[in-house]
Amino acid sequence: MDRNPSETAGMPHTILDLLIDTLTLDMRPFPVDAELRDATKCLVYRTFWSMTLVHRSWTNAARRGLWRRAVIYSDTFSAVLREPVRCSQLQELAVIFTDDSLEEEALFVDILRLSPSIRTLFIEYAEDRGVKFYKVLDQLHHQTNLKRLWIFSFPIACIEEVCTVVANHPNLKSLLLDCGEAASDGNLPRASLLDQIGPPAQSLQSVAIIEPLDWVYVTWLLQPQAEKGISNFVISLENPADFEQDPELIERFYECLPRLQSLHVLISNTRDGYVEHLQNETLKSFLFMATNLRQLTLSISDVLYVRHLHLPGSLRRLHIHADMYVGKLDNRYSGVLEYNDDSISSILKGWLSSSTSSSPRRLDMLIISFVGSADVLLDKLPVLSALLSKTREVCLSMEATLSFEVRESAYLGDIAEDAAFTD
Repeated sequence: MDRNPSETAGMPHTILDLLIDTLTLDMRPFPVDAELRDATKCLVYRTFWSMTLVHRSWTNAARRGLWRRAVIYSDTFSAVLREPVRCSQLQELAVIFTDDSLEEEALFVDILRLSPSIRTLFIEYAEDRGVKFYKVLDQLHHQTNLKRLWIFSFPIACIEEVCTVVANHPNLKSLLLDCGEAASDGNLPRASLLDQIGPPAQSLQSVAIIEPLDWVYVTWLLQPQAEKGISNFVISLENPADFEQDPELIERFYECLPRLQSLHVLISNTRDGYVEHLQNETLKSFLFMATNLRQLTLSISDVLYVRHLHLPGSLRRLHIHADMYVGKLDNRYSGVLEYNDDSISSILKGWLSSSTSSSPRRLDMLIISFVGSADVLLDKLPVLSALLSKTREVCLSMEATLSFEVRESAYLGDIAEDAAFTD
């Protein structure tokens, strides 16, 4: 039987706990909140804070929500260490290093030791940081509850130690890497060492590579395993693969693709014709070999230059995300949208024309998303419908749902709200 409701201002403890759990489920995906940098803007966070003022007996329950996640900067590490109880309740932690200091690194390791329940860890290093974070990586082996790891601007010299963590961590489900610099000038990949490390842990299901990383490491992260393998993959083509230079690498890479169920490709606009050629060829290689792909997302700056893609017959969901502000679609970007309308409709028509009775093409949903707020999108829906008329007609002919959406965060917002990287 529940304790006396009068002890909690008239609300039974069970109901209070359920309320905290429900509010926690309503919190936005953590990497998006981390990018906003200000937790007080989160409505759920303010609700938890208000609950601590209702009755003193509500404080501990509300703190479970308040202390679930934190965004901390390296110059506050000492203050955080003075609250070990709060550290013990952390489940989602974003850490931003603002200085190049060995002392800060040691303090962060101490915070991790006090925080055994962390499930999501977001680490952002200073751009030109010289300190290697070997101690941090060593401590991650002991964070056995860790399921999601996002690392930004880490020293490329530590990439093999990162791979060691990925290979040996028992529960890691998703990994996002942004090395911030190319693997070159003395930091060349050593495939033989990766073979010694062994394959990634079987728990790993989702991988995102945002900035240039040598394709030897990309192939290692995707390599197939006996029972499981990576099913969700996000890759930036800012540094596209020149597979013609390494036939053995392309053979190993192709072996990885049939397991993929979800592919998200970030296509960068470039004036370099050779790089654009490599981007297109790499994307075509992905789609030709990913024979079991169910969902494809293409993230572009504005213009979708690709018009001819061999989409796999298994595809059910196509998502085109453009980093364009939805409020300016009817003036600044109207010509771009008309061009994209031709590109998208051409891709879909080509895909449908290859349909056969034994291998029918059936797309369930096409999502076209932008950056902005839902209110502005609602106001621009008539404009979008007119500028993307060819795409709308193709969707009608194939009985596919066409959905216009927005992402509030331009910086990794689409990835951060992907269930593969947040659940």
